[in-house]
Amino acid sequence: MPSYASLWRYMRSHGLFKRARRGPSHSPGAQAAEFRYEAREVRSYESEYVNGLWHLDFHHGSLRVLLTDGRWVYPILLGILDDHSRLCCHLQWYLAEGRANFVTAWARLFKSAICPARCSMTMARP
Repeated sequence: MPSYASLWRYMRSHGLFKRARRGPSHSPGAQAAEFRYEAREVRSYESEYVNGLWHLDFHHGSLRVLLTDGRWVYPILLGILDDHSRLCCHLQWYLAEGRANFVTAWARLFKSAICPARCSMTMARP
């Protein structure tokens, strides 16, 4: 069964969504608004083919884990997902975000997978 995102992408590409109109649909203002909407640049992270775009992101775990030294910490998951197929290319748990952890995961991934055409990574601060 295809994912929700795949169905959404297919339906949107074939114009299968109805949009509610506000006001008369054939007025000059409505036509200008429609033209402006269609001409607008819409940036999305949807790729047309497998390995076209990978998303990389660190996610903070919700459950603490006990380390061997007796400390409780919240683990952090690095997830790398293919945009088109929604395949999880790599998942790895770490104790902290950082360049070293990212490079380690990236190197392990390339030992078992091919290179993507593009990558997208969130660089937000908590």
